Amino acid sequence: MCDQGLLADEDVVTPHTATYSPEDNKLRLYTAFRLDRETYDRLRAAGFVSAPKQGCIVAPAWTPAREDLLLELCGDIGDEDTTLTERAEQRADRFEGYSDRRASEARQAKAAVDSIMEHIPLGQPILVGHHSERRARKDAERIEGGMRRAVKLWDTADYWTRRADGAIRAAKYKEMPAVRHRRIKTIEADQRRAEREKEEAAGWLKLWSAAELTLDQARAIAGRCWLTVEREAGKPYGTTAYDVLRDDPPRWTVEAVVEVAQRAYPAAIARAERWIAHCNHRLAYERAMLAAALGLDEATENAMASRWDLEPGGRALIAGEWLVILRVNKTGETASSVTTTPPRGVTWTSQWKHGIEKIKDYAAPTKADSDKVKETNKLPPLCNYPGEGFREMTKADWSARNQWSDFTYVHTLKATDTAGTHRVRQMPAGGWKAVQVYITDMPTKRPPAPPTKSSGTDIAFAALAVVKSRAVQLPPPRTEADDLRDVLKAGIHVVAVPHLFVTPDWLADEVIGDAMIRPGHLVLEPQAGTGALASRAADRGATVDCVEVNAALSAQLEAAGRYRRVIAADFLTLGAEPLYDRIVMNPPFDHGIDVDHVVQALNFLKPDGCLVAIMSAGVKFHTSARARTFRDRMEALKAEWSDLPAGTFAGTQVRTVAIRVWMDGKRR
Repeated sequence: MCDQGLLADEDVVTPHTATYSPEDNKLRLYTAFRLDRETYDRLRAAGFVSAPKQGCIVAPAWTPAREDLLLELCGDIGDEDTTLTERAEQRADRFEGYSDRRASEARQAKAAVDSIMEHIPLGQPILVGHHSERRARKDAERIEGGMRRAVKLWDTADYWTRRADGAIRAAKYKEMPAVRHRRIKTIEADQRRAEREKEEAAGWLKLWSAAELTLDQARAIAGRCWLTVEREAGKPYGTTAYDVLRDDPPRWTVEAVVEVAQRAYPAAIARAERWIAHCNHRLAYERAMLAAALGLDEATENAMASRWDLEPGGRALIAGEWLVILRVNKTGETASSVTTTPPRGVTWTSQWKHGIEKIKDYAAPTKADSDKVKETNKLPPLCNYPGEGFREMTKADWSARNQWSDFTYVHTLKATDTAGTHRVRQMPAGGWKAVQVYITDMPTKRPPAPPTKSSGTDIAFAALAVVKSRAVQLPPPRTEADDLRDVLKAGIHVVAVPHLFVTPDWLADEVIGDAMIRPGHLVLEPQAGTGALASRAADRGATVDCVEVNAALSAQLEAAGRYRRVIAADFLTLGAEPLYDRIVMNPPFDHGIDVDHVVQALNFLKPDGCLVAIMSAGVKFHTSARARTFRDRMEALKAEWSDLPAGTFAGTQVRTVAIRVWMDGKRR
């Protein structure tokens, strides 16, 4: 429905329909016929993406430009009929269908394995030289392959089951009051940004609209604002008013720049007003839904904050713990967060800030608790006393300190063994240092006495018990896939190494030579196999690391004792640490996985490192997106390609190539 193409039927007159959903802030276009290429490209450029399972084209978020485009195509934008939960249920139904199909295929694979295993007892070793050795080895490989396929299919079925559950959970999560409240705060921030943009645009428009602007005045205004007067290739923002006015004589007249400003800023104001109106509509919807979820009146300005009359000294239940509220922080007249005593186990701070949506319950303060909070929030006394190294000055000199306007002049000194907590005046003394000040013509005020254990001002509230239900976590029931995994671990006594093609000696020598390996280099061979490349790198005096996923082969490499490390893991799952001077590799080719291995290996190279890899020749001409992206990256790094002779690897006719890449893109 959403593919490019010409109109399928010129006689079709059914109009397209467009909808908007305030739940997810998305615009949707339901097409009545196949779109022409130009319209489809316009939608793609505006950020719309195809959603074939929903039967529509979706914009990830509302913008004025996207709304205008849908109004042009449809004439009107209606409300979305399906809710977020309904769409999540539809996705869950699709995922459950995928899960059922993979589970059915897994049972078929398991049945095929059972039919072969009838004549091979699990755990019985194969006798080398026995007349049935070849058949037994082949059957063992088929058993292992069938088991792995069945396990993978069951894992895939479990994956789609989890996706189905996740789709429902995600929809329900977005409807939670706390999540909706955080969304409201995000929308409010967007609204404030749009209001600032409108105010700034109105201010610049007023300056540019002043009567009889001189060239110097226009240059001064252009130097303070960003006004694009024309687009220019190679410049992301084009040519600005400052660019065209700064020359002598200027490239543009003042009148021409003013004309552009009088078009641009009203458009910016109109765009900001649309954003403000859109945010107002979303806020009204979200607040009404939040109030309904909490069982409050829809007219409530902020449903989350109005659930309780929060006061300092009260106790808030946050993350299963009762915390004492030290301060209620407000945006305007609405509580947005609370500052509390720190959670249990936090020792590096005496206060902790929580969003209002995190409060699960609230207990009003007692008089004793309120008095303790007031005492805690009260500022320490401001003291004035002389001392060694202090700077002495008069009150008039202290008042003339504006030359250090960015300095904090009043500093709080914590309690010591000789004095209690108090505040003092200070001035900068060079760098980050400060010196305390004594005002000579003001009364001397000494610091308070040090606190005693019984008279300390630290808050010590009686803890409120919170009973948490601790559900017993039972292990999940075993499945057929678990049984097959156990059999794979211990039942098949045959080492099968799929896609292993040992590098011929002559080719291994060429790879090592092309990599220019020298003594002292740190070298990596991923998917090392039998170590044909790693052993030659070690012969040249390099320090070598190997990665091999097959346990038997990795044990063989470890037993050789020639390498610094042998990592028994899938190379594609490793993190890029450490970095290597050289990487030499002969990765598996199956389904183009050699591309993934080479891309992963580039992450392990030093900035001046070199990689030499043997790859399938198909990477040079395959048209898949992965292959094209890989070729583009190799071209950017100035990689060197060389074709290898047919039949390089015995037992296969796959054509291969060798590629050499220097990470800095410089050829040696």
